[in-house]
Amino acid sequence: MAGLPPAIVQVLNQDALAPLLAKARWNEKLLARVRQVLPEPLGAHCLYCLPRHGGRLVLYADNAAWAARLRFYQTEVKAALQELLGPIAAVHVRILLPQGKVEKPPPRIKTPPPEVLDGLERAANAFEDPELKRCVQRLARALRRA
Repeated sequence: MAGLPPAIVQVLNQDALAPLLAKARWNEKLLARVRQVLPEPLGAHCLYCLPRHGGRLVLYADNAAWAARLRFYQTEVKAALQELLGPIAAVHVRILLPQGKVEKPPPRIKTPPPEVLDGLERAANAFEDPELKRCVQRLARALRRA
């Protein structure tokens, strides 16, 4: 079985990846501690907790509404993590934008009622300028098709 790739556990335990894995586990521990001090619905919307240089802590929420609520709990978060991280100078809350392509619904076209379209066609026929007349007639036809 010499041709088989190494097991994922062996790869993760290699010397080069061990510090990264330890840091990821540490960040998970910090996040778990943060979620303990947050109220129930808010904790699930706090996605990441990352310590930064200079005593800064960055919390990531999944949208602006939850980020705003999370900002009200900065004092509690600081107190909860002080024993693990030492003095925390500032807590920053950021929004983690969705990854990948976000599909937007197609724009809804609001078509005018038939009476308005009839009036638009009458107005187009009243124009003396042939180019302007043609443009307004084309607009009326396009709105009828929409």
